[in-house]
Amino acid sequence: MHRFKKTVKKLRNLVFGDKNYTPFILLSTARTGSNLLRSYLNNHPEILVDDEILKKLNNRDHRKILESCWGPQPKNLKAVGFKLFYGHPYDEKDKHSWKTILEKPDLHIIHLKRDNAVRSFISERIAFYNDEWLSNDQAEKSAKEAIYYNPEKLLRKLNQLDDEMAWAENFFSGIPKIEVEYNELTQKRDQTMNRITEFLNIQDVPVTTPLRRQNPESMSKLVTNWDEITSVLKGTKWEKYLND
Repeated sequence: MHRFKKTVKKLRNLVFGDKNYTPFILLSTARTGSNLLRSYLNNHPEILVDDEILKKLNNRDHRKILESCWGPQPKNLKAVGFKLFYGHPYDEKDKHSWKTILEKPDLHIIHLKRDNAVRSFISERIAFYNDEWLSNDQAEKSAKEAIYYNPEKLLRKLNQLDDEMAWAENFFSGIPKIEVEYNELTQKRDQTMNRITEFLNIQDVPVTTPLRRQNPESMSKLVTNWDEITSVLKGTKWEKYLND
């Protein structure tokens, strides 16, 4: 039934839709607030943001996947995009799909970052451990229990993230781009969404989301070996985030 409805929707868009919208990507990585931002954007009547459509190709043609997103869409839509993480697709080594994205006329990029990448990776670890990536609860949701995180592995991942982010920024240099930081999104939602809609050249309207923050506790309470992590990260660029 789901496949049938999807086919009907595609045919309806082909007949009655068009491509008169701004194509964009939500460039980011895990646990940076990408689900939150996507939820806000999809709450706007003129924006459509697909999920991680290029996460894994599984031997599919990336051009067909992109066309399914950037093909004809309902005429009310003024901006259409999808989430793209730095490592996507995880099963493609040569980044052919990225090169195809780069060729898209009038491409715009919303680059979502989280300065405190230490908390991002801890949050990711907790999400894997609990197999829970979203929370629709009425209030912020605390972690079920503290987790262990190998400090050397964490440092390697932090440095790798730095490299991946720099590579992505260089790859898309020259493309219209707006940068959004996680705390801007959570603490200054209305101003941040106004910046984004202005960037996409569409009308700004109030947006809401059912999503709630996960793991609001201090990192020292989320990780059982926090003293070890503090010791390894001291003297690095990440030290300033240890007291968050």
